[in-house]
Amino acid sequence: MADSRAGALGVITLVTLLLLRAAALLWIAARWSPLVPPCLLAAGFWGRWAALLATDTLVPLRPGGGGASHRRYWQGLWWESLPSLLALTLGAALWGLTGWSGSVLLASLLAGLPGAWLTSRCIGHALGGQTGDSLGATVEWTQVCVLWLLGLLAQLSGGLA
Repeated sequence: MADSRAGALGVITLVTLLLLRAAALLWIAARWSPLVPPCLLAAGFWGRWAALLATDTLVPLRPGGGGASHRRYWQGLWWESLPSLLALTLGAALWGLTGWSGSVLLASLLAGLPGAWLTSRCIGHALGGQTGDSLGATVEWTQVCVLWLLGLLAQLSGGLA
């Protein structure tokens, strides 16, 4: 960031983001209380994957900026996603070994893919491309979006546990 100070809008956004995340977690806990940890892991996974999606599909706004530095060594979405896919496979195996329902994994996919796509598109469209800061915002807002979508799936299903 050229200017690391947070202004009033930055503080309001931070507080809003934290309140939305807390509300989503409370909503999930009301329906899936033992599955809050895997929901948090799923949100973290999809948040980071959304940044990969944004890096792959959006152009950097400044040639010397943070967004351009992420593209400099870019290997393509498949290769960049490979470690994430391995982590997702390991997570699915652990969910199965611990007795957690496979429906949480399905719910994660149903919430994560649209959440990652939606936030990367919205932020990229608003800015006309991506920067290092917008990639960070994509991670955070995708996590909130995924948690809310998981909460909605829990509400609609009556709890998937």
